[in-house]
Amino acid sequence: MAVSRRREPEATTLTLTIPACSVSRKPGAVQFQLEVSRGTIRYSSLWNRGQSLAIADVGRAEVEAGLLKYGDRFRPPIRLVLHPKDAAGRKPIVINTKVFRKEDIRRLFAILEEQGLLPA
Repeated sequence: MAVSRRREPEATTLTLTIPACSVSRKPGAVQFQLEVSRGTIRYSSLWNRGQSLAIADVGRAEVEAGLLKYGDRFRPPIRLVLHPKDAAGRKPIVINTKVFRKEDIRRLFAILEEQGLLPA
């Protein structure tokens, strides 16, 4: 498992890379990546190639756990859901928080709290 952190002026990057498992023999085939930099949140996982959303375009952020509705069976058990302000044609970004270190998720929550998207 490789974890990298880069600090740039006004940018924070959180990255977690999980090595390939027996499903695929290609290196780096199974990867979860969460990047917060230059006012944009980008998330990619095994099931999506990457979604991004400007922090200014996030309408609300919610932490969900368990099965709240029928469709949650296919979602991570503990997740951060970022809903865009203008939902026309944009789906919420669902981030699996379990695969990242607690410190990195706390940093992400701090960024969202600064913007008033999560309660303090």
